[in-house]
Amino acid sequence: MSKTVIVAVLVVLVMIIGVTAYLQRGDLAERRELMEKATFVITFGEKEIIYEMADIRELGETEFAAILRGGGKPGREYTFTGVPLRNLIAGIGYADLENIDMFVVKSVDGFRVAFTYEEIMAEDNIYIVYKQNGEPLGTRAHGGTGPYRIVVRQDPFAMRWARYAVELELKTE
Repeated sequence: MSKTVIVAVLVVLVMIIGVTAYLQRGDLAERRELMEKATFVITFGEKEIIYEMADIRELGETEFAAILRGGGKPGREYTFTGVPLRNLIAGIGYADLENIDMFVVKSVDGFRVAFTYEEIMAEDNIYIVYKQNGEPLGTRAHGGTGPYRIVVRQDPFAMRWARYAVELELKTE
């Protein structure tokens, strides 16, 4: 392959990355604002429900232990304080949750993770947490992992945990 072709391919890739970053700039700014205000949004079509920290805490605050494993290191146990994610969903007043195809958690850093209805509704499984070992998670700007984090207790390697969580989108196909 000639140098000209390689340079052309690199230029095209850089342009694609630049356009993608530009298009997501507004979305990222909005998610950062939500994180700073400690709000969490549930969206379903055109409907949007905004929860503030006090609203979430009223939905059944729970303290539990979970082990975070990864990086080839032994697991480390943490105590989290949060609310089952299903409690937030129950508060939106949508009766036909079983027909939701995906529950997508979005984080301020662009990370997304999808859950099924069964995973969301499982007992003692998915939590939205705001404290770790009795201390607030803190924002990304201050070296924290919050203000909200999704913890999946039935995920032994924390592959589907989401730091900096700001939104849950309910999707139907």
